Amino acid sequence: MFALTLGAGVDMAFPDVCLTPVVVPVPVPYPNIAETITTQPAADNITIDCMPVINQMSMGLVSEGDEPGVLLGVVSHLESGQADYTLGCITIFMDAAPCQRLTSLTRQNCLVELPNAVGMTIAPSQVTVLTLG
Repeated sequence: MFALTLGAGVDMAFPDVCLTPVVVPVPVPYPNIAETITTQPAADNITIDCMPVINQMSMGLVSEGDEPGVLLGVVSHLESGQADYTLGCITIFMDAAPCQRLTSLTRQNCLVELPNAVGMTIAPSQVTVLTLG
């Protein structure tokens, strides 16, 4: 799988169930998308295609797609919350933490430990370096 950088990668989770006001609050599933370019902190001393590498300690600052659910997520009680990575490549470490790669598992629209949706990285941020571990 390709290693993740701060390039144009995409993480996606479905369903992100948020309360949406119709007449009364109704739980509605939305797709949740986070872009790797919004991820911080990255391993700034290791670059691939001139972009810093994303590791296990990195966290996406915002996720999108659930904006109509203005009464917030059912589990996390957030809208457009953070996205973080739950499991990386445990055999390759970048800046003292496991490297993240295409198909890494993500927790999205969350506040650290309460994810509203669980997803994965579906689009690579670069296609030069593979992590085979």
